[in-house]
Amino acid sequence: MKALFGQTQSNRYSVYSFLNLKSVVFAMLYIFVVACTTNEHEAKELDDKLEVKDSVDGEKIGLNDDGEVIIQSETSAADELRSQIWVNSKLEDEINREHHELKRCRADLADPRLGGNGRVAEIPDVDGLKSFTEIKEKFGLDSEGNLKVLKKEYFLDRLKKERNYAHSLKGTLKIIKKHGEECTRNMASARLKHGLPGKRYESEGYFTSDGAWVGTEKAEKNLDDAFERAAKAKAKSEQNSEN
Repeated sequence: MKALFGQTQSNRYSVYSFLNLKSVVFAMLYIFVVACTTNEHEAKELDDKLEVKDSVDGEKIGLNDDGEVIIQSETSAADELRSQIWVNSKLEDEINREHHELKRCRADLADPRLGGNGRVAEIPDVDGLKSFTEIKEKFGLDSEGNLKVLKKEYFLDRLKKERNYAHSLKGTLKIIKKHGEECTRNMASARLKHGLPGKRYESEGYFTSDGAWVGTEKAEKNLDDAFERAAKAKAKSEQNSEN
């Protein structure tokens, strides 16, 4: 009887284990099916109900249905994407400026007149930046029979890619600025050692009584300009000392 009871109890545990395993499998299958059938690109109704109490900088402050204090802002889909594209464009412009200044600084440091060896040091590999946006293109006839290239992509995909692109641009800008600051310090030291001011010469001039600007010296464009202005300043200083 004990053996029979033990065997029955063992079978019962096996049945329970099988049922539990079966339940887990069905639960996982349900989650998988729901996840696969949920379309993130489908426009859904937003829960924007709010009992507005006040507003700050265009954002609404109020209570939701649960009585919780909520700060709510609303932006059209087009404005959200347009804003992100504008931010990315400004980042690209800043990267181009910083990259140009870095290349110029490295070129000056390589000049033998500042103690360089004539070889420009390598700069960070920031060339060839590409947008992460991938657009599906189709070539064919439109409704009027004209040959057209049709471009389509999901809005949410485009917005995500633009935001990822911004993150990448910020990382690139950070690297360029770091190398640029280091190069600027080294260049200032090298210039001072060779009779130049630490910073590049700026334009000089004066305003007339009519408010017109008269330039007397142009801003430094290269080291030739720098050494030319340094020679003029030295000659002028020697002449004044003689007088």
